[in-house]
Amino acid sequence: MSSVTTNQAPKGLEGVVATTSKICYIDGDRGILAYRGIDIHELAHQSNFEETCYLLWFGKLPNRVELRELHDRLAEERKLDASIITLLRNAPRHALPMDVLRTAASASSNRPQSLIHSGLSQAASAFRKTFNLKGRNLRFE
Repeated sequence: MSSVTTNQAPKGLEGVVATTSKICYIDGDRGILAYRGIDIHELAHQSNFEETCYLLWFGKLPNRVELRELHDRLAEERKLDASIITLLRNAPRHALPMDVLRTAASASSNRPQSLIHSGLSQAASAFRKTFNLKGRNLRFE
């Protein structure tokens, strides 16, 4: 009589480690999510958006001077070029907001990469477009 052994295949990517990371640690079984060794709950309660960005990009929480510099640079990058404002104002009224936002992001890619030239790391400069659109109240009136 033959014996048949069946192995249960894991569901999805259960138990599969895709990579290791110095930035993020996840243990779903224990409910742990940590960035750069700091628990997400601690970050949520004790850090703001800019502090968390700095932690992710530079590997440490910023001191007051570093936080002020990042805050100022983010504020500077939020300025919209007049051509982008015109593009947004001329968008068809029936256009879906995400379609207009995507178009604005694509159009803003021609903007000079001031973050690279101002001395921030290459990692931070990769988020330039996000800075350009983060925190703006884009109204399609």
